Parts: sequence; C-alpha cells; structure tokens
Amino acid sequence: MLRFLFLHVYLTAVKKIPSLRLRVEYNFKSNKIFHIVLAKVGGADEIRTHDLFRAKEALSQLSHSPIYIAAVLLYHHIYSGSMKMQERQMPEHVITGLEILLSENINDLKCSNVAVLANQTSVTDQFTHIVDALFSEGIDIETIFTPEHGLRGSAANGEEVGDEVDTKTGKPVKSLYGSSKALTPESLSNVNIMLIDLQDVGSRFYTYASTMAEVMARCGELGVEVWVLDRPNPISGKNPEGPMLEDEFKSFVGFVPSPIRHALTMGEIAILLAKYAGCECDLRIIKMRGWKREIPGPCYRKRRLFPGEKEGKVGQG
Repeated sequence: MLRFLFLHVYLTAVKKIPSLRLRVEYNFKSNKIFHIVLAKVGGADEIRTHDLFRAKEALSQLSHSPIYIAAVLLYHHIYSGSMKMQERQMPEHVITGLEILLSENINDLKCSNVAVLANQTSVTDQFTHIVDALFSEGIDIETIFTPEHGLRGSAANGEEVGDEVDTKTGKPVKSLYGSSKALTPESLSNVNIMLIDLQDVGSRFYTYASTMAEVMARCGELGVEVWVLDRPNPISGKNPEGPMLEDEFKSFVGFVPSPIRHALTMGEIAILLAKYAGCECDLRIIKMRGWKREIPGPCYRKRRLFPGEKEGKVGQG
C-alpha cells in the first residue's frame, strides 16, 4: 500500500509541477526512510535529508503545493512508525562497563592505585560520576586525566585545557589536551591500574580515541594495566562507512585505522589500537550488557549524555 502511495505522490508531483522533482528513498524490508530528495529539474541544487524538520523547511522554500505538504506528512507518519518500532526493539536498560565495574569488579581495585581518564560522560545510569562513585567506594584515585573539552565538557573544539584540582576529592586533574597531549611517566609513577571511561560518537574524527591510544601506549611502556569501561556506539554498531584512514594522513584527529564511521565501541577501538596501532598494553575490557549492535540512536530510553563541546548536560531522548 505504501509503495503505491509513494509512487502516486511522486507521479502527481511531476505532473503538476514539472520543474520540481520529489523522490523518497524507502526501504520496505527495514521499514526506514533513508532520504527524501527534492531537486529542481535542470539545476545543480538538490536537497537531500532524512530529517523531518529539514524536509519541511526545504519544501516551504521550494513550493507550497499541497502535494508536497502531503508528502512530508506521509514521511512523518512512516518516520514516526519506524522510530516506534526501534523503541520497541530497544533494551530496557543498557548496563555500561562502569556499572559492571561498580557492581562486580570493585574489589579488584581495593588494593590498587588507580588513575582515571574521564569526562562529563563518565557517569552511571543515575548520573553519578565515575570519580565520585569510586571515591565513595574507598578507591584510591591517584590522578584524574581528561581529554579534549575537559572534565566537564565545557571547553570549545580545539581549545587547550589546563590542569586543575577536583574540588570534591582534592585530586589533581591533568589535561591531555593542553600544551602537550603526551602522558608523562611521572604522572603514572604511583599508578598500577588506568581506568578509561569515555563516550565516543562513532566517527573516526573524534579525538577521544586518540587520547586513549596515547594513554594505552604509555601505560604499556610502564607496565600499568589499562581497563576500558565499554559504552555503546551511539549511531549503532553496524554498517561501517567511508574510506579507510591512510597512514600518511594519520593525525590526532584521525588516528584509529578504521573507516570514517567505524561502528565500534570504545572497548573494540582499544582492542584495534592494541593489535594494529602500536598501543600494546595489559588491556582488560569491562564489557557492557544489554546493548544491541543493530539499534541506532541513543541506547538509553529516556536519557543520554552528549560527548562534545558544551554538551555535558542531560538530554531527553
């Protein structure tokens, strides 16, 4: 039924307004709309989007025809249905590596000197920060390390982040995105376990994986164990896309040997770095539970945290 309805909308649009074309790319097997495409015939400009509101804006710019408005409403109907289907497939709760650590592995840290690489996304489901959670369990945290954007996620893209002191625990907070991005041997002199808990975005360009690579490499040289507390890939763990990174273009904003959309979790990236990027270390992955690779979007039903600039707040999913 929907196939014929889309075809009717398309043919009617072409007939009524021959200078404009509408194409909806729809996958009936997965019940998803990939794109809605609006193009002027004979023109170079084409508007392609899978976002409802951008589609509405595009339609309002190109035409006020009821046919196009109907097409967008139809798109909204199918899009909403697809999202509801994904919601039904979502697990009730994804148990992150941090939560597994606190519930099952915390005693392994009792007699250890621990360092933490964390930021504003390093929280439990109840939004307790990893530093506070470990501190409440009596874990001795030697140093807190932070990546780009800082511990609270407030620094701008590319902005150097300075060292500070955590006001709650009194522990030093050392930036790995300041004047130097290197981890010094002195900062690990009393550490035997490094905990890494960062939320990635699913793209090779994000620098958190590069910071993790630096930490893994230095810990490997100094005999410090590295525990990566795994978190979901927010844009799903399937369908990697884009060209592979070529060695000659490797940099801090492109370090992981992967496609642009890598479809990996931070734990999986750590394994990749250890095997293929010269970041060998005594690596342990604290795996999560309940996450399904095929589910796109945030894996929490109601709440999510944003890993980027000035987005260290609770969002409503």
